Amino acid sequence: MTPNERRRKFIEQMNAACEAAAPAILEQVINFAKAGDTRAADMVMRRALPERQGAFIDVELPPIKKASDIVDALSSVTVALGEGRVTTTEAVALCQLFEYHRKAIETTDLDVRLKRMEAVTPAFNPTGTDD
Repeated sequence: MTPNERRRKFIEQMNAACEAAAPAILEQVINFAKAGDTRAADMVMRRALPERQGAFIDVELPPIKKASDIVDALSSVTVALGEGRVTTTEAVALCQLFEYHRKAIETTDLDVRLKRMEAVTPAFNPTGTDD
């Protein structure tokens, strides 16, 4: 048996043992937590209610239907940042979202323009397909 095969077999055995013992261990940890063990309570709560990876952001954003609408959205974020309703990290995250939105709008607009050009001028569509 190769070292990799031995390691895989060991990991499979450990996973099976942990899976079999998990309900009893969980019950014991919950009992410790109920008895006042703060570390056990922390373990239980972290599994029951994991930390949120983000936060709700209090910013009224205008609808973004075209690239120029992003200017108004950026202004909203700047005002919220100035008023202390969002952190700089949250403002940067929103600006990144606006950039993704802008790229999507730009790509869609370019596709529409290209299809129009291909429809009107056969030279723009040398293959003759309507992709």
